[in-house]
Amino acid sequence: MSGKAKNILIYAAILTAFSNFQHPVTPVYLEDIGFDISNVGLLFSFMALGLSIGAPLAGRVADKYGTRLPMVLGLLGYAISQVLFGLNHHMYVLIPLRFVAGFSMAFVYPMMIIYISKVTKPQNRALAMSIYAGIGIMFVSIGYKIGGVLEQFITAQQIFLLQGLIITLIAIWGLFLKNVQSEYVEKEKFSWKSFDSNVVKIFLLYFLTSGIFMTVSRMLDVLIIDLGYTANDTGNFVLVTGVIGLLVNFILLPFLSKRYPELKIMRASLLVSAVTLLITFTMFDNIWFGLYSIFLIYMMAKSAYAPMHNSYISKLDEEKQGEIIGISESARMFGMFVFPSVAGFVYAYNYKVLYVGLAILLVGAYFIGRTLNGSTQKSA
Repeated sequence: MSGKAKNILIYAAILTAFSNFQHPVTPVYLEDIGFDISNVGLLFSFMALGLSIGAPLAGRVADKYGTRLPMVLGLLGYAISQVLFGLNHHMYVLIPLRFVAGFSMAFVYPMMIIYISKVTKPQNRALAMSIYAGIGIMFVSIGYKIGGVLEQFITAQQIFLLQGLIITLIAIWGLFLKNVQSEYVEKEKFSWKSFDSNVVKIFLLYFLTSGIFMTVSRMLDVLIIDLGYTANDTGNFVLVTGVIGLLVNFILLPFLSKRYPELKIMRASLLVSAVTLLITFTMFDNIWFGLYSIFLIYMMAKSAYAPMHNSYISKLDEEKQGEIIGISESARMFGMFVFPSVAGFVYAYNYKVLYVGLAILLVGAYFIGRTLNGSTQKSA
């Protein structure tokens, strides 16, 4: 792997940990300020809406101007929004702040995928995306653990303020990263008409799976607190799932991706995720036992999906990777807007109904995946 790729992976690891360490204390913070539990999903969804709107623009900016400056400005915007989130207690202020946070981060994580795509050869991209995903999963988990530990010493509000400071420092560090820019700035823009129906299906699939996977995780943060456990318990559990995800992406996926095409791995990921999610929330009276057993298999399967998707779509058109990845991220984030918008209300009614419904939707996603065929990469 090239030095450029290694640099962005190190940067992504540190950023991922410190852009996620507020999550285990967020339910505590919202409870402290009297935020209605049925509206929690709206916070997640409006951040995703900001990401969905910003991602296509971010992709075009990266193709034209490079990855460094958009990423730094996005991080500064996110830092400011997190500080303001910790200083405000009104729903009508917090929800717009989530949108601003999402729009800002639309210029951050897609840049890393674009960066990796541009500095790796197509035949090495599945491996690179697997490593990137593994690092992401592991350092999200480390972030959760950091937040869970910090909650024992400082308030949830102070954690948001601390996060703003740390993200600002990471943004300054980003100024020293190499700027990666497309060599094809003047080429005509991406057009849906250039591709067959597989393209529409693959982005529809990402819309569904991203919304489902994110809703499972975010509402689980709320469920663990509702069951009487602490933010530290959440941190410990997510750390375990992070180790699982790391092993999948560092060991299992590199092995599988050399032997099977991305689509086959994606389909298997969806089917196993659906079955194990359904079992976890229907067959265990003690849900904590289910989380530490069958749900870990769900995490293994779920961890395999995104890197295979990113490898697959990065080969659609080598000349316009930024714009295509931006559209892909937009589909992903729009799913993360739509699903949590209603998840909080379903959760408030019955959390088991929510998770069984999500498992059924994953089965539907699997059958959509079955209709995909071959590579959508443009022929020379």
